[in-house]
Amino acid sequence: MSQVDFDILNLFIEKYELVLAFGSKVLIATWQEEVRDLVHQDQLLRKSYLTMGSQIILHFEDDETLREISMVTDFTVDDLNSTALVSLYGKNKLFLKTINYFNESLHDLMECIAKVQQGELTETMAKEVFASGMILYGYMIYAYPLLPLVSFDNQVVDYLTLAVKFDIVEKICATTLAKSSFYKFFMYSDGEEYLRIAPPPVITELQAHLEILQREGTLSGRELEICMQTLQVFKLGIHRAVHLGSPHPIFNALISFGSDFCCLVHEGNEFATRLLFIYSTVVVFCKYYIKRDRNIWIDYIHWYKESEIEKYGKFRHQADEDLYYLATQTKFVIRCGELRHFDPALYVLAICDTDIFNTNVDTTTVVMAHYLQTTCSMTKGIRRKRLVRCVSCRTLKIKCDQKRPTCEYCLDTGRECVYISNEAPIEQPNQISIETPRKTGVGLVNDVSSLDSIILGIFREKYLHLLTYGSREIISTWRAETNELLVDSTHILTKSYLAMGALMLLYFEDEDVVQEHAQVSDFTFKDLLSAKLVSTYGRATLAIKIINHFQEAIEELNKYITRAYQGKLSVTEYRELFATGMILHTYMVFDPLLPLLSFDPGMADYVSLALNFDGVQRLCISVSGTCPFHYYIINFGDVLTLDYPSNVVISQLKTQLDGLQEDGLLSPDEFATCNRTLQVFNSGLHRAILVGYPLPIFNTIISFGNDFSRLVHGNSNDFTLRLLFVYSCIAIFCKYYMKRNHNMWMDFILRYKRSEFAKYGRFRFPLDENLCCLATETNFLIRCSQLQDFDPETYASYSVPQLPETKDKDSASNAEFGILNIFKEKYIYVMAFGSKTLIKYWHSEATELVRQNLLLAKSYLTTGTLMILYLNDEEVLHEVSRVTDYSVDELKSTSYVSVYGRSKLMLKTITYFEEAINALMKYIAKAQAGELTEMEAREVFASGILLYGYMVYAYPLLTLVSFDDQVVDYLTLALKFVIVERMCVSPLARTLFRKYFMTSQDDVYLTSASSPIIADLQNQLYNLQLQGGVPEEEMYVCSKAVEILNLRMDSAIEIRSPLPIFNCIVSFSSDFCRLAHSKNEFALRLLFVYSCILVFCKYYIKRKSNMWMDYIAQYKTQEFHAYGKFRHQMDADLYYLATETKFVTRCNEFRNFDPAVYVTRYRSTNFGCL
Repeated sequence: MSQVDFDILNLFIEKYELVLAFGSKVLIATWQEEVRDLVHQDQLLRKSYLTMGSQIILHFEDDETLREISMVTDFTVDDLNSTALVSLYGKNKLFLKTINYFNESLHDLMECIAKVQQGELTETMAKEVFASGMILYGYMIYAYPLLPLVSFDNQVVDYLTLAVKFDIVEKICATTLAKSSFYKFFMYSDGEEYLRIAPPPVITELQAHLEILQREGTLSGRELEICMQTLQVFKLGIHRAVHLGSPHPIFNALISFGSDFCCLVHEGNEFATRLLFIYSTVVVFCKYYIKRDRNIWIDYIHWYKESEIEKYGKFRHQADEDLYYLATQTKFVIRCGELRHFDPALYVLAICDTDIFNTNVDTTTVVMAHYLQTTCSMTKGIRRKRLVRCVSCRTLKIKCDQKRPTCEYCLDTGRECVYISNEAPIEQPNQISIETPRKTGVGLVNDVSSLDSIILGIFREKYLHLLTYGSREIISTWRAETNELLVDSTHILTKSYLAMGALMLLYFEDEDVVQEHAQVSDFTFKDLLSAKLVSTYGRATLAIKIINHFQEAIEELNKYITRAYQGKLSVTEYRELFATGMILHTYMVFDPLLPLLSFDPGMADYVSLALNFDGVQRLCISVSGTCPFHYYIINFGDVLTLDYPSNVVISQLKTQLDGLQEDGLLSPDEFATCNRTLQVFNSGLHRAILVGYPLPIFNTIISFGNDFSRLVHGNSNDFTLRLLFVYSCIAIFCKYYMKRNHNMWMDFILRYKRSEFAKYGRFRFPLDENLCCLATETNFLIRCSQLQDFDPETYASYSVPQLPETKDKDSASNAEFGILNIFKEKYIYVMAFGSKTLIKYWHSEATELVRQNLLLAKSYLTTGTLMILYLNDEEVLHEVSRVTDYSVDELKSTSYVSVYGRSKLMLKTITYFEEAINALMKYIAKAQAGELTEMEAREVFASGILLYGYMVYAYPLLTLVSFDDQVVDYLTLALKFVIVERMCVSPLARTLFRKYFMTSQDDVYLTSASSPIIADLQNQLYNLQLQGGVPEEEMYVCSKAVEILNLRMDSAIEIRSPLPIFNCIVSFSSDFCRLAHSKNEFALRLLFVYSCILVFCKYYIKRKSNMWMDYIAQYKTQEFHAYGKFRHQMDADLYYLATETKFVTRCNEFRNFDPAVYVTRYRSTNFGCL
């Protein structure tokens, strides 16, 4: 393969497989299990990968496309961006490649199908044909506008026709693959149990239409049978998608619609064209496209609408109009779990209620968009006027004169003038207020409904514990104060519980969110997972619940506030008001749309809304001062009278503030405001330390005050923005969020970083850099008891987050902690092949550096994540167990893979590797400047050894030898590692690393008697010398390489570890490398012998899949092509032992190791694992 092919294939395997699987861990695991190993063996499948990979690379240069794909995968926009690759290889070149790949793949597929039809079908061939067919089937969708979905021109081939023809391939492969994992995702049986399940609303709509046509006699008996069968296939696809959590069964349903249905569509059959229209909308909602507004489904949806309008002047069916609206006027997407209850009318209603147009509307966003609209008028903080601009002016971010029905700008430009709210601009400075949009039609009755009862129970039993961080003290206090207030479903506190509970239910449908919260609570993953409940009742139902309950809670809250300021509330009602305010305050933090800070006066933000609760809290405390809640609230009297000691974070903020005052950069009022806010922050930290949980910190922002809000919204006071950044980082470390990477705190942190870099090119303060590193690049969490001594620099220095006080280290709050531990405890022994001496020396030289050094920690994490991925495989486990003291159960990593996910671990190991390499390059640059200390030399050398080993294990990252100048191979990179070794030789001359891993020119000649293998190689060299014709320089290079191998074998015997042999390739000279690349026969043979020895020493993860075995096969092919056999009997014996047996050997056998003896013994005993 060329370098471009290699890059495309790697990118497809690492990322695009996950993109095409829509992030489905089950599907990707199934796919990898069935076909991943075939990619490197099968030309057809590899070309199919290259076809789709190059096509996606071309698409992923577009930012809009990247944002859309990023929404439904775990990848960020930067992870997916292919601009660098397109600029490197050229757009035209990639475009031509994808066409060539497609033509070649299609040709090879036709040949395979012909063989299959002749009865030459094996299970492997069936997998190859089917997997390649699926990829090419998807390619024809993504390669828009290659084909239309339907064409009524007989001369034009359409996608429907080709897709239906693929059904032939599926049926050919069905019997052979009946027991494979492919079957459940892509193939249907006649006796599917899903057909007995109640159909979703979209299928019910089509069934009703079909019954009407049947009664009217519009369809013939045959047409009716075809339509019913197709409808059953569609229904089955939806139910299987719901069950499997992946939309692929829906995409694959089109294949099984059948050629008869295809004929009906091409004939213009009314029901068939409508079914295809509804199918297309569902596929759009499931995001089976690259660009939302440019794909075959949208084209057909528009065609169907035009057809309906032309015939009837409108859509005949309301459901069709609703589906068309969702598909073309919004960016609505849906999750598989919602499909069972998917009713387009309900979603249109919910979206219309939110007055949000052209947004990325999944159901969670529908819920929260309403909240964003209704809270715009809640901003009390700095008495900002709420601006109601029309959609055009808001989009262009220009001033709107707000004239009705058409503003001046829209009148002048001829645009349609649409207002998000039909109410006049209002300003209400003294209380929280809310606009009341039209009802959704799903109201609450006086008695708690069945679903409400479930939500209320879950919230009180589980979610309250999460919100109070498991503090028994605050839970008991909260319950003592509020339980009597939960009277019925009309009560204000009950409404807030139901709104918050329903919102958390939706969050806990996501397994990643559940895992994140289960790790730091007393609840198990199963306890918190709500996917079954959400699937039972439907996300749309919960969405409406949230809208209604929140709306009603806010309305009641407004009434309470009005009465509170009039002095008409009882003490109990003040407690109700306070408790409800706290719940809704937290609700706003978890809101996925509300920003922490906005400089748009027309948009609500959290800072302003939080300050509204300050007045409410003060009022409640002044009336019910003996309430135990007072203990959890920051009182300005405390702040001004108590002198709390400052930790590092507060001290550095105070230093900056004093400096600004001395320089005259703050007015006296500004200094007083900033100083007071800093005292409030410090008071919150110390109260959190005192009570042992972080709620006082979260409540701090409520008391920052209106003057602070005015300063921070002015966007000119750097100190207030920095204080808010530091506060956001602390909120992240204390876990005040639902999703780590998607919350208002993280958004503001990244925004502040961009602002700093835009102004100064970096962070001005090291504290900020360290805080940002911990917040964005790690999963660092902190306990309240650590806040007093918290110094970000200490933790950010090695960027390996951990929870020192965790009850169980295996349940630590981040993956890195567990990976580091398991690597140090087990995997380092695996890599040392159980050599206790070597492990002892390694620990004495390197282990204590891990906690201090980012490079070494990243190297441990790189190799550790890779080992976890491999040790989830039973075959690998048994092989590794045989050469270590660990049992299969001790090595098994299934629990890690199931907890963190295979795709996430795969991405982690790639990320860690890149970070480790970058850090290594910095050290090498430092070393070349002569600034390397002994400790740094140990770090660099140890990291280099691990990364050097990683490149062997991360098969098929590299080939051993490549004869393509554009492809980097392992031999070349290994020789570059000698640069690292030489830089470290002098600093490490007296360390144990020198003995086991380093060689010098003098060592080469201290060899003992040669083993039979070395003797055979030396004899060949001797004969070549006698024959003449070989340049003296080449003879010298080859003889030196043989001597190095001999020395390393002796070292391996001495220390009883094969590591010196693995390190042998590093010591081969660059001249030897040049000989190998120029195909020198002896150099290639020596590498073949060396590869066989490494296989016998088990320097691989999988026996059949590693770079050594690939080279062994390559060498055999070369020998047989040139000579029809192996020229040397020893080569034939080595090849036999390496490929036909599971032979492994021990280091103490090297001196007398004769392959012929073992081959004879094997053949006489017929025992393949000696």
